[in-house]
Amino acid sequence: MGLECLPLDSYITKFDLHQPGQVAGSGLLAVFPGMMYKPAVCGCKMRVLLERCAYSGVWMLSDAPTARRTAEDHDVFPGVWAEGKGQPSMKHRMDLRGVPIVAGCRPSATIKTAAMELARFLHLLSGIPSPVVPDLPSRGPAIVLDPKTANRFSPAGHGSKPHEQSYRVRALRRGRDPVLVICSPSPVGILYGVYAVLEELGMGFYAGGETYPDLPADISIPATLDISASPAFRVRGNMLHYNFLCGCTTWGLDDYKFYFDQLARMRCNMLLMHWYDNEPGAAGHLHGEYFAGGRTPSTLTKPWGATAALRTSQFSFGTSKFFDEEVFTSPAGEDLPDLLTEIKRSEAVFDNACAFARDVGIHIAAGFEAPRADPTDRTVREKFEARLRQFIEKYPHITHFALWQHESGGCVGSPPPPAGSDAARLMRQRAGLFSYLGNDQRVWEAIRFGRFAEIALQILEKEAAGLRLVLVGWGGDRWMRFADMCLGYDRILPQQVAFTCHDNIDASMGPTVSEAWGKLPAGRERWAMPWVEGDIDDCHVRQPHVESLGLLASDALAKGCQGLLTLQWRTRDVEEETGYIARFAWDTSLTPDRFYRLLARHAFGRDQEKRMARHIATLQRLGARWTGVRGTCECGAMKWTGWTPHFPFEADDAALDYLIPKFAELEDALAEVPRAADSEAAFHLISGASAGAASQRDESRPGVAQVKKLKERLLELRGRDEAEIRAGLRAIEEELYSIRPGLVSFGMTSRSYHAIDGLLIAMHHVWRNAGARKHFRILRRIRRDLEDLRSAYLRQKRHERLERLDYLANTMDFAVNYDRTVMLLADNESVDRALVRAGELSAAGDAERASEVAAAAYSELVSAGMKEAIEAFTRKLTTRCDFGTLATLNVKPLPLYWDTLGKLEQYMTAAPPRDLTAVGKDEEVWLSWKPAPRAAAGPTGRRPGQSTRSGGAWRCSATPSRGRTGRAPLRRQHRSRHPPRARGDTRTTRGCDRAGPDRRASGSATRRGWRRTAGRVRE
Repeated sequence: MGLECLPLDSYITKFDLHQPGQVAGSGLLAVFPGMMYKPAVCGCKMRVLLERCAYSGVWMLSDAPTARRTAEDHDVFPGVWAEGKGQPSMKHRMDLRGVPIVAGCRPSATIKTAAMELARFLHLLSGIPSPVVPDLPSRGPAIVLDPKTANRFSPAGHGSKPHEQSYRVRALRRGRDPVLVICSPSPVGILYGVYAVLEELGMGFYAGGETYPDLPADISIPATLDISASPAFRVRGNMLHYNFLCGCTTWGLDDYKFYFDQLARMRCNMLLMHWYDNEPGAAGHLHGEYFAGGRTPSTLTKPWGATAALRTSQFSFGTSKFFDEEVFTSPAGEDLPDLLTEIKRSEAVFDNACAFARDVGIHIAAGFEAPRADPTDRTVREKFEARLRQFIEKYPHITHFALWQHESGGCVGSPPPPAGSDAARLMRQRAGLFSYLGNDQRVWEAIRFGRFAEIALQILEKEAAGLRLVLVGWGGDRWMRFADMCLGYDRILPQQVAFTCHDNIDASMGPTVSEAWGKLPAGRERWAMPWVEGDIDDCHVRQPHVESLGLLASDALAKGCQGLLTLQWRTRDVEEETGYIARFAWDTSLTPDRFYRLLARHAFGRDQEKRMARHIATLQRLGARWTGVRGTCECGAMKWTGWTPHFPFEADDAALDYLIPKFAELEDALAEVPRAADSEAAFHLISGASAGAASQRDESRPGVAQVKKLKERLLELRGRDEAEIRAGLRAIEEELYSIRPGLVSFGMTSRSYHAIDGLLIAMHHVWRNAGARKHFRILRRIRRDLEDLRSAYLRQKRHERLERLDYLANTMDFAVNYDRTVMLLADNESVDRALVRAGELSAAGDAERASEVAAAAYSELVSAGMKEAIEAFTRKLTTRCDFGTLATLNVKPLPLYWDTLGKLEQYMTAAPPRDLTAVGKDEEVWLSWKPAPRAAAGPTGRRPGQSTRSGGAWRCSATPSRGRTGRAPLRRQHRSRHPPRARGDTRTTRGCDRAGPDRRASGSATRRGWRRTAGRVRE
């Protein structure tokens, strides 16, 4: 007997089927009040309508001539249903322990992934395996993923055409046996439904890894569970820049797999990937000669402002033990192969990663920058076409080809072509489409780049018809303004071409995404893409932007954007930002404060939700780096705080004094009349002193008068309190931003761009981030509370909560100790002044006083905590990005730190060695050094291989209570593949526990120097 089923809040009754109100045969029927079902009784199908007897409460056949609705009108699961008693016969919750998972006889790769993910996590939560089966068992509970059946359940609220990525999770009952059905129009929707079920069980999914509820976990769901969801943004995910060691530059296949797993678990579906021309991922050749492509940056190539080329064995403060290769780079280049071999290896890794991504529903948009050349030039076009054909051939699994404009193109443009050329004729033909951009350089750049887009589109239509084109540029209304050009591209490019851009380089710069996105027609696909990690600061610590993203995401929705991405390098250190955007894309009512509560509950437990949400919110509102200290520019030369003179640490009158010369510099730059066109606008690509060449000055040029007035308003802030200074600077910043679009349209020199953007970045830092004294007090208070919470977790034996807590605590310890050191090292601060003073005394012949001054600065610098900062960082190593950041610290700021100590030592009578500890047979043995009588210096750590320059006496000692002195010989420290683990450390390997042998081994724990398990270094 085949009967239709009912939702769990309905019930069944025994009835006799003959005619209304009479008994002649019997059957079982699952009923809905007043709804039609088609029971198959004795081989005879009948359409029946039931009514409930007011006296007995029993449902009976009705002869009422009412409209009939069949079971196909309802989201029900067919099956054989047990007899009921006329009352709801079910438990209030469905227990998922050991429940079989029905994946179908021939499931797709995505459905297989969904089934294995669900089986794996249910097993981890309950300790009981959940088998994956092809068919529905004849009895007992089950979880149904099979799309042939599950897709009959249309998500509520989507009408007849549900969104392809939507899903519905619904608990039903088969007699006494519960059934959980996850249905969607597509396999990826079913995968998203699986993660929704796991989140219902208390799990959380973030870029750095998943979180678990307190164990043992209750893995039951409400018996009436009914969850429907559909994304508000069709495209959701990240853009990863390939250039810094802390980003995907050094990833291997396992790293990509782990990243794609986490992206899918957050229900995202897009990776946008960029390569510069000198990087291996987008190499190109013509007639056997490579004209694009290069080596992966490494610790030996001094990338992006590094101050030393080092092997990992030369790393400072014992951090060499965390790397098992002599060169930190991508796996493709670890053995220093020839260039062509490294390029081919890199291409193979990314191609395999793209193939993997498709199984978890991730689309890949990858590409390179269009040539900064004339598209009408035959040789230029030939190279571009060859490179594009080679690109789509070597990456057959990508879903979009992304064509980038160069970084300064959106605002500066390109010098117009010479008269009489083919390019000049092209410009005359299309100038009217882009005349709204203002000056000829921007107009020609829009035409030039648009022509390359048309060439790319022709090749894609001919040779890769399924591959969509995406145009990308550096944009943002307060930065490079690529989106302005998209209004013209909308008129010349077909609808299937999508637009996106890097938004403002700091997500907190403004509350809106590009204005042009709101002016495009509804049918044109555009993706908003806020920077959540800007390279005008360093990528060592946090850049909090959740508060800003709350405004930007809502604005993107209001402007009709179909995509919402974040731009970043690292993964785990920006997981608050990416986690918020990923959830907002499905729930547009999500506020930052509600997200903090959700994150706190996932990471620290429901009982600590309010407490930790307050801390997360406080840290987010402290601004970049939390400390009020500016970091060095990740993409520029190494300078303490990134600027000379350094950015102010406090928002006070001294900060105003700092800003006044910048206003004067801007005023002077805007008044210059340039001799020739400039082609750069990115401030980090320009030298402020030499940028621009002027023949005369014109005080009437746009912006000069406005800047003078703003400088006067700045002077009026003198003597005000901190709150008034911050508010005043914010108002001045907004006015300066309001005149910037007009200046871009008119045309600025490179020097003007350097001056205005440098001023805006400095002013923004003062009102948003500065306030080091207060920030350090807040950080100390939060840190003490985290230590109290850690002790509580240990007492309660909630060891699974320690990993997230320790990661946050060690991130804070690094930030506090590192920036405390930076405040001493910044230009014209105490160490700098001591070096100047010691030099003056030494030149005057007073070596003793010079030594005293240098030694005092030496002791202050060492005690500030650089060693403690680096050791704290080693205790948070969990992703490849963390190891890349540690490598960057070793080749960029730390050599400068050692050099500064060396400069101080030159004036000192004696200096201690920098290696103070060695490892004994059973425990640490400490070596202390007593300086000669005239030496006045404190203990520090010396760079490996550097010997002491001055006299002194060594003494060997150990922990007195253990009596180890002299009882064990000192040994050279062993470079273990695994870092030392402290007693009682409960950290677990992340990403290595996968379900089934055919599941990818995501996140190998010991390959190539990075380990998801990072034991606690001895403190």
